[in-house]
Order: sequence, then structure tokens, then C-alpha cells
Amino acid sequence: MTSRERLLAVLRRETPDTVPVFVKGVSPFGENMNFMGRFDESYERLRRLVYDTADIFHPVGFDTGTFLSAGIPLETRIIREDADWRDVESTIETPAGPLTSVTRSSRHNQYEVMTVKFWLESMDDFERLMRLPYRPVRPAVAEVMARKDSEVGERGLPYVGIPSVIMFMHVLLGSEGLATWSVMHRERLRELVEIFSVRVLEYVKHLLSEGAGPVFSYAGPELAVPPLMSPRDFHEFVTIPDKPVHELIHASGFYTWVHSHGRLDEVLEEFAEMGADILEPLEVPPGGNVTLSEAKSRIGQQVVLMGNMPYDALIYWPAEKIQAKVESDCRAAMKGGGFIMMPAASPFEPVLSDTGFEGYRAYIEAGRRYGRYS
Repeated sequence: MTSRERLLAVLRRETPDTVPVFVKGVSPFGENMNFMGRFDESYERLRRLVYDTADIFHPVGFDTGTFLSAGIPLETRIIREDADWRDVESTIETPAGPLTSVTRSSRHNQYEVMTVKFWLESMDDFERLMRLPYRPVRPAVAEVMARKDSEVGERGLPYVGIPSVIMFMHVLLGSEGLATWSVMHRERLRELVEIFSVRVLEYVKHLLSEGAGPVFSYAGPELAVPPLMSPRDFHEFVTIPDKPVHELIHASGFYTWVHSHGRLDEVLEEFAEMGADILEPLEVPPGGNVTLSEAKSRIGQQVVLMGNMPYDALIYWPAEKIQAKVESDCRAAMKGGGFIMMPAASPFEPVLSDTGFEGYRAYIEAGRRYGRYS
């Protein structure tokens, strides 16, 4: 099988020739060495290795405007700066007054970024958001989709990133605000979820009508996984609004992929209920609290399981230990199909060490050895 045929077979719940091996965060295409934006030459050999030997999900992204609305000006200005940190305020003018948020970023490490003021901190902010005009964003799709599909060819499949309702709730409120509003302002939170559910559906309908596919991926459920929110809240604010998105994509004959870190034991079946075709990264304990074999027995008939390899293992473990972990994972999850190997994170070292590269190579080679179905 080609990589494209192999990935499609797994998504169709057929048995492929071997377990697919997807190396998260490493793109053989484009200027970046990987999805974290690394440019160091040490990643070039890993890109070649992935292109030659792995199965590729090739990312495609489209404009989402401001809160999925087009034509909303957003102004930014530096409001505080010292030797280590820079605070940037973003402002949106509404008919009821300005909405603002503030992000703080390190001047030494581009990946140290945090939000120190979220968009919604009061009922006044809520009213300002409600007064903001909504004009659905409509990105051009066909040409970009054709180019990405041509780039990956038989090496894999393109996948389209889409927003999620819970992600917007977190952008607006943050984790603490989301938890607080779920208790103190639950009706307002429900109103926000309903509004953004409509917007996400309209956005995905547009992408589908313009030829996007065949795989659609989103993140965000981890922001509501216990203990951040209760299982009841997860069902109401994630499963219920997400389910129509999955149904819409499935109606077009395409597939969905959900990214969710965290301790999933109390909400694992929710991913099957919402209709996810793929769930990743299925972190090993203690980061997660569901083993791969448990996930296989509980939802493996409905959902393709992808992941379970700790990222640090590839960077620091000896090849023999990596191979043993791959063999164990394949025994736990490959039976009957429905399993894709994947590291739990993208490589983020400024320079990829020789040990790290050899770890990735051992991982892919072990997948081809222990993941064969015949």
C-alpha cells in the first residue's frame, strides 16, 4: 500500500498492510523544519527520513477572521516592556465600547507566551461582544487545497485545521474564567456556546462546499477535561456542540480528528459519542490516565487511536527501549485495525541531537517491524 492508501484504510476501519506511522510535528514540505517553526539544519535529515519512510498527514489552514467574522479591525500596541518581557494589548472597537486582551511574551524565547487579560472579564465585556457585527469569513479554498494535495501525493493525506467551540470559549475567558462562568454565569456561557456553534458549522460548511478534505482536525477539548471542568460540563460544552460538526463532515464522506491532551478516563466515551474518527495523543500515565489497551477496549471499535508514544522517549531513550514500547503498543492496539503510531508532541529543541534523530529512526523502523498485519 502507499501511505495514502494505508491511512485511508485505517480511517475506513479496514485492515491496512501495516500500522501507519505518523511523525507529529515534522513537515517534509515548506520552509519550516517542523510545525514549531524550527529552521535549524539539524532537522533536515529528520524531514528526509519522514518523507522517505513515514506516513504523512499534511496540514492545511485557512483564515478564520476575528471570532470567525470578517472585516473586524484589531489594533495592537505595546503597553509594557522590560529586559525580559513584553506586554501587547489587542483592542477591538464595538458599538458598545472597546474589547481588550493582553498577551505577555518572553523576549528570549518565542514560545513563552501567555494571556494575562482575556477578552471577557465582566458582563460589560459580554455585552460589547454581543454588539460586535458578524459577517461570516469565507476563505478561498480550492487552489490551496489542490496544491497541498499535490504536494503530499501518495505519501499521505492532507488534513484541514478547523476551530472548535470550546477553543473560542477559552480564547474569550481563559481556564479560570471558563470554570467561573460555568457556575456563576452559566446561561451566558450557554449563549456564547450556541452562537459559536452556529459560526463553526457555517465555517465548516463553506470549507466543504469549496472542496476541503478529506480529513478535518481540531483541538480544544483538553481545555474542558476534568479536573478543569466536570464530566457533565464536558458533555454540554464540548460533546453536544461538536457532534453536529462531525455529522456534517461525515455526510460529505470525510473524516474527523480530535486532539486532546489530558486525563481522559472520565470523558473517554464522549469522543465516540461526538463522532470522532481519530483521537490523539492518548498520553501515557501520569500525563494521561487511560492505558492504550483500555482505550482500545472501550472506544476502539468506534474511534481510531493515534499516539501513546511519549515525546521525551524519542529524544532520550535508547533504541532498544523505544522498540520495546512500539512492540507493546502494537500488541495493545493494532488488532482489527484502528491504530496509528504517533509521538505525543512535536519536536521543539532548537537543535535536534544525534540521539534524538536516532530515536525517531528507531521508532519508525520498529513500527514497520512490529506493526505488520501479514
